[in-house]
This record gives sequence, structure tokens and C-alpha cells, in this order.
Amino acid sequence: PEDITEFNEIKAKVSQVVDGMPAVMGRIYKLKYIEGWDNERIATSLSITQSTVRVQLLNAEKRIREALSR
Repeated sequence: PEDITEFNEIKAKVSQVVDGMPAVMGRIYKLKYIEGWDNERIATSLSITQSTVRVQLLNAEKRIREALSR
């Protein structure tokens, strides 16, 4: 029904935005929200600080919000 169609459209839009992110940002987003990793594990795996992980996630979420509001 209509709810499923809307959900699929949003999911496709989010996927498109994530695919268009800079490589590290997209990877961090996918590790966090698709793979379910915590920030510490992401930071260790990518040899970056947890602060960098948080900033990248905030920027990724901002991009997604902006894309969905259009």
C-alpha cells in the first residue's frame, strides 16, 4: 500500500545520498547504521578518533535530513 511505497521511496533516497557521500563518511554511516557497529569499533577499525566518527555521522545525518526535506 501507500505506506510501503513511501517507505521504499525514502529508503531509496537515503541510499542515494549515502552513495554520494565522501568515501569515509559513507563507510562510517554504513558501519554504524547497517552493520550496527559502535563508535569505538568504527574508530579503531578505521584508525581515526571517536570524535571524528561522531562528526562524520552528524554530517552524514545532516545530508540525509536535507535530502529528505526537498
